Amino acid sequence: MGEKDISIYHRIHDNGLPTRCCHIFEGCFDMFSFGVLVNQGALKFPTYGRSDYIVLNSVTNLKRVLGLLDRYDFIFTYMDNDAAGSRATEEIMKYQGNKVLDMGDLYRGYKDLNEYLSKNCL
Repeated sequence: MGEKDISIYHRIHDNGLPTRCCHIFEGCFDMFSFGVLVNQGALKFPTYGRSDYIVLNSVTNLKRVLGLLDRYDFIFTYMDNDAAGSRATEEIMKYQGNKVLDMGDLYRGYKDLNEYLSKNCL
């Protein structure tokens, strides 16, 4: 098995321009959980189908995406509720400022978004 790498899913607006909104997840199951929560109506995101999605697959990959975030006007983070996840969110906020919204409050008290989904919505 090779090293973990980031995964980026780019969306294009109907007008052919790149999206200005990005959701960053620590792991792929958190991204899948986000999709389930939106489709169930538990989360409301009008930009859901018109956003880019980045999966770090490990917070150690964060530095590889920091420069890519400059293009976005809105950045939503979904890191694990642990020390490493908090540091990753703080790092993104350090580089991107008030464009970043930490979504961890949605699943406070749970390890991550996937655990929140599995214990509350299935």
